[in-house]
Amino acid sequence: MKNNFLIKNIMFLLLFLVVLVIFLVIYIIPELKEYKTKQAILKKSEKIYFKNIKSLKSLEKERDLTYKKYQKNIEKYNKNFDIENFKSYMKSILKDSTIEVTKEKDKLNIKATINDKEEIYTLLEKLNRYTNIVKVDFPFEYKNSKSNKNITFYVTICNKKLKNCLNK
Repeated sequence: MKNNFLIKNIMFLLLFLVVLVIFLVIYIIPELKEYKTKQAILKKSEKIYFKNIKSLKSLEKERDLTYKKYQKNIEKYNKNFDIENFKSYMKSILKDSTIEVTKEKDKLNIKATINDKEEIYTLLEKLNRYTNIVKVDFPFEYKNSKSNKNITFYVTICNKKLKNCLNK
């Protein structure tokens, strides 16, 4: 009887181990493989994510440096253009200057009197320091009179809010 009980327990133990092995083979091992695969995908994704974050931070840093470099021009571009202020500024640079608005909304026709070519260089330097972005269109038109040279040229105003500022 005792042997019979021992054999039953051993058989029960062996059956338990077989069921346990079958359970491991059917359920746990595939889940472990899937877990490892998902972990590998997750690590690759994290690597790509951190690489992209690093790239984004370097681009943000580069953008900030570019903004600082061109901050003055950006502020000039965003500032409202005042035609009267520009006329008084031009009169302080050139003698007898007249400014007319052309058919194109962003262009101005400027006529002035100059004595020598040095005044043109001075004009270009001072226009570069003006509170708005002003691009000078070349070539200049020269007309010689007795003592003076009359000059005519066009400037283009670069401004984001320029739509109606010249047609006041």
